[in-house]
Amino acid sequence: MRNDERNTAVSAVYLSILFILLALVSIFVPSVFAAPHDGDRFDLSQPDGSLVPVRVFGDEFYQDVESLDGYTLIRDSDGWICYAELNPDGSEYVSTGVRYTGGGRSGAGLRKGLRIGGASVLRKHRGNRDVLGYDELVAPRATQSLSKTAAVRRVVGLTILVEFPDQRSNITHSAMNDFCNRVGGVNGTNPAGSVRDYYYYVSNGLLEYVNIVTPFVRLDSNLTYYDRGSDYQYVPQFLTHTLNKLKASGFDISEVTTETAGSGNNRREVVLALNILYAGSPRQGWSNGLWPHSGTISGTPGAIAIGNVRFSKYQLSNLGTGNSPPTIGTFVHENGHLVMGWPDLYSYESPAHSNGVGKWCVMNSNDAANPQQPNAYLRALAGWIDVTMITDASSDVLGMPSNAPQVFKYARNAKESYYIEARRRTSVAVDSRNSAIPSSGLLIWHVHTDGKNTDPTKGFPLLSLVQADGRGDLERKANSGDAGDPFRARNKNAFNKTTVPAAVYYDGTLSNIDISEISDSGAAMTFKVGALSAGNPSSPTPTASVSAKQLSYDIKASPTGTITFTLPTASRVSLKAYNINGKLITTLVDGMKNRGTHNVHVGMGQGLYIVKMKSGGYSKEVKIRNVR
Repeated sequence: MRNDERNTAVSAVYLSILFILLALVSIFVPSVFAAPHDGDRFDLSQPDGSLVPVRVFGDEFYQDVESLDGYTLIRDSDGWICYAELNPDGSEYVSTGVRYTGGGRSGAGLRKGLRIGGASVLRKHRGNRDVLGYDELVAPRATQSLSKTAAVRRVVGLTILVEFPDQRSNITHSAMNDFCNRVGGVNGTNPAGSVRDYYYYVSNGLLEYVNIVTPFVRLDSNLTYYDRGSDYQYVPQFLTHTLNKLKASGFDISEVTTETAGSGNNRREVVLALNILYAGSPRQGWSNGLWPHSGTISGTPGAIAIGNVRFSKYQLSNLGTGNSPPTIGTFVHENGHLVMGWPDLYSYESPAHSNGVGKWCVMNSNDAANPQQPNAYLRALAGWIDVTMITDASSDVLGMPSNAPQVFKYARNAKESYYIEARRRTSVAVDSRNSAIPSSGLLIWHVHTDGKNTDPTKGFPLLSLVQADGRGDLERKANSGDAGDPFRARNKNAFNKTTVPAAVYYDGTLSNIDISEISDSGAAMTFKVGALSAGNPSSPTPTASVSAKQLSYDIKASPTGTITFTLPTASRVSLKAYNINGKLITTLVDGMKNRGTHNVHVGMGQGLYIVKMKSGGYSKEVKIRNVR
């Protein structure tokens, strides 16, 4: 999704655009939250109504647009999309006056891939953020964290469907309700499932995010009325007309989840997650018209209330002209912001200063059809996974099933840490959340809460992936993740202050984290933490080829009221006792346990009990009779 200020070589035009933006700030503050484009194809309109195919690069504050064969384009002052060249100092694009028709001949004599100077891009990008109220919009806020022992949290968002007299939707309301809420997604058969399925899976069953989907709201004005002008000139009208139409219809939004915004006389209840999806496609380009974006509603549309509820943060996107709902990738990314308060992890600079964490996390670059799960740090922050501290751990062999809701953490202090998780790339049929990651193995995340992925001026990121091959391809923008990134046997099986890459904090201090003998990737992974002495040899570790169901957990019950179970690796264990009617009596174990054999006494009254054990992909129940 993109939102950039279009700048031309004619200073008078630039000043007029800036004036419009300044005038709009008081009534509408666009957001900075959107998924980046890297050469994505769009069809943009010429003034005569014809469409030309283009590729878009950048983010919502600044974009470069190219022809399909790589020549840079710009809209001329008369509105026609033309081939571009650079002004003498390389700080601006200048139209050649040669109109782009979608073919490849008119670019002859020009150099492909023209880009204005980095300093100019930085100025435009940051200037737009200032004008559009960026700092206020993205001020840090608490993430929606949960206790792992809490009940499932249910969040209800609002999705408004919009169409126009000149653009009706070929997608049914029922299909969009499936897209948001149905188990298995549209028709119950989509491998990626629905938006609800995505969040339920990645939250380890702790978040059920559903949406109330409205019938299509039909506006009085055409799509072409709103999809025009400079920047977001007609978006406030679009929002006002949409919300007023919904209000006039009497549609009930009382079940939508709200949050408190503002203070004092400006204190109000606003919809937590507002998604507006409109029929058709954006044709204006360069972040003008109805280019997809997220934003904060204020001014006239912000004053609209339905019942006692108003509107604030939202995302706006298009449904296209086909008869199938969109893929869920962008929707789940944007709602990572709206529902969870998660930041973007990609660069806001153009050209980007880094590829961030690449394809390893949905908040950076997601697979549209089968979006990746959030990284271990964000899931831990949300309270969705078990975190085992290893900062002061004695020498031992640790491990976990791959793709499990578990992570190990080595903390320098409250701000800087390493998070360690096992990930395994699977087929879509097995696990679509891990089907699009670049490879398999142990991922080591370097976290510093003072950092920022979006802006290089901070000096270091909030989150980076320690790439096992030491090449730094993500930082060099060589790729968005590859097989050399995860740690594993036969690739790189150790990480400490002497390895390459070395364990070094952002201030240059060497870290004392010491991880070695990392297993090969598989259903489960193990590693040593600390140096094991000769007198304390490690126990044999399970082979990487063993599946989770084959691991020898071996739970048994004894007549004396003791449960014995064996763990092949350190794992999270749930052990609960029920009476013969299925009523939960007590929780015996709920947390991480080291590898090895464990004995648990069932200290309850005389009687017959059913004890259920769950650990990773293993589950079993045994009966035990207490005779005390």
